[in-house]
Amino acid sequence: MRPVVSFVSAPSYKLAKYLDIWFKQLTDFHPPLSINNSLELSELLTHSHPPSGSTLISFDVVGLYPNVPLQPTRARLQKYLHEANVPPSLIFDFKSLLQKCLTPNICQFRNSVYKLPPDIGIPIGSPLGSLIAEVFMCGYEEELFQSGHPLLDHVFLWRRYVDDVFCIWTGPIHAIQDFLDFLNSL
Repeated sequence: MRPVVSFVSAPSYKLAKYLDIWFKQLTDFHPPLSINNSLELSELLTHSHPPSGSTLISFDVVGLYPNVPLQPTRARLQKYLHEANVPPSLIFDFKSLLQKCLTPNICQFRNSVYKLPPDIGIPIGSPLGSLIAEVFMCGYEEELFQSGHPLLDHVFLWRRYVDDVFCIWTGPIHAIQDFLDFLNSL
């Protein structure tokens, strides 16, 4: 079961929204392989000319939000702030406030309050969900494309909307499963 919660009445709701906006404005964070909508993807496809025999594949990151590893993602957020020349004192404050928004993960269901396990990434519905997911996926994609794996030579195009990946594959069909296995191993 995926945790989906309404954060509108949560004590940290406004703070989480503020941190999301503040981070994006300060770092000008725009993941290079992420798209904003289907129109952007359509425009991209109109101008790309894949080799004949290419295959369109799409896949989904299963349960992205609750499975985001928070510790490395927080470290990547800090890295982006550092690269944007944010003063260390503000980075410290951001980390502290972010921690307040991410823990404890609690929700109410049928008049009972539940504390989600600490290994839960971020519940769907959190104002920080899209930022946390994008930062994690951006790091994953950097690691993927810097890995030098030989199957990457068959990726003509890779774009992602949150956790849905669109790929133009130029390799043999039978190698797609090997490629997906490699993706799962990262």
